[in-house]
Amino acid sequence: MRTLEAKAFIALAVLLLSCQCLASTTAPAVASGPVCGGTITANTTLSGSLGPCRGAGLNIVGNGVTLDCQGHEIIGVSGDTQAGVDVSGVTEAQVKDCKIEGFRFGVQLVDSTQASLTADTATGSTLCGFCLYSSPHDVMVTDAATGKGLYGFYIYASSHDTLTSDSANKVGQDGFYLEYSNHDSLSGDTAEHDGQDGFLLLDSSVNSLSGDVTSSDSLGFLLTFHSDSNSIVGSNATKDYAGFELGDWFAAGQTVSSYDTSENNLTHDLASGNTIGFELFIASNNTLASDVASTDFVGYYVAGYDAGSFGWVAAQNNTLVGNTAHGNYFEGFELLSHATLNNLTRDSSVANDGYGYLDSTSGHGTLGTANTYASDACHGDYDGGSSPAGLCAPQG
Repeated sequence: MRTLEAKAFIALAVLLLSCQCLASTTAPAVASGPVCGGTITANTTLSGSLGPCRGAGLNIVGNGVTLDCQGHEIIGVSGDTQAGVDVSGVTEAQVKDCKIEGFRFGVQLVDSTQASLTADTATGSTLCGFCLYSSPHDVMVTDAATGKGLYGFYIYASSHDTLTSDSANKVGQDGFYLEYSNHDSLSGDTAEHDGQDGFLLLDSSVNSLSGDVTSSDSLGFLLTFHSDSNSIVGSNATKDYAGFELGDWFAAGQTVSSYDTSENNLTHDLASGNTIGFELFIASNNTLASDVASTDFVGYYVAGYDAGSFGWVAAQNNTLVGNTAHGNYFEGFELLSHATLNNLTRDSSVANDGYGYLDSTSGHGTLGTANTYASDACHGDYDGGSSPAGLCAPQG
């Protein structure tokens, strides 16, 4: 069960610690000799490492300013409460090739637009390696967050940001966390060995994830709490508990509908070596098309949850079309009680150790189930093609 306690704490910390200096309107050509806590109003190139800094590293307060660290370090003191590089209230700032270590925030953008972060590394940040707060239209390319902190990349209330070929490795909680953020694009990013989720979208909609990779996280990709109309295309999840999960556990004090996700599209994705490849939990009207689940314990798991006085909540009205479950250790496709009105069309189950299709629901759907099956295929599943029999057509 997810909790949201970190949200207010991080938002408050960002607002309290961010630099509120006024941005200059022009950037002179060169500035040199920055010191810990210094302000950057002109293009600056580091000729050596900076720190250890007690407090802030550097604060960019000029529009169009470039900070080029040339691979040098900006080092904080253990337990520091500020940012290695703070970018507040400016436009078109650039931070590149910086190695930032030991701050609460590695690089922090607050109320800034069209910033560019390139080939930066944040190590041991106690809250987030890269934190964007109310900062739209920013670009992050080949940045890396490693170790210790809650989040590798935390994108809060920010839209139209682009993250490409970035990585989060061994962070304490989530590799990439989008909260209240819409119309963002993540492409070719990697999350590995993180404490909780690789990619988490919470109340974040119309985002595009393509070619992203997660491995050895708790949940590879999690969309929850009204994260709607997102697309995940050509992404891979391996060795996670669940590779791709739509919807999340019901929490006391929250209404059931608040955790529903809908109208998301997962296409040409691969889940392999996970406990569950694709899980639809509290999710409705989503589409899974041409995805592959291979060598998971269960390939596709469409489930429900007993929410006590609220009754059962479940995955409903979802469409699975043209998907493949191959060589999984139990069922290829499993639909549990109260998962209703889902449509499975032209899916294929091959050589799974359980049933190809196991549907324990009852209703007015195909063969007395609560779901609809059409032109689904099965071949070589150990326990049989389907239960009840006849949900799929055996293939030679």
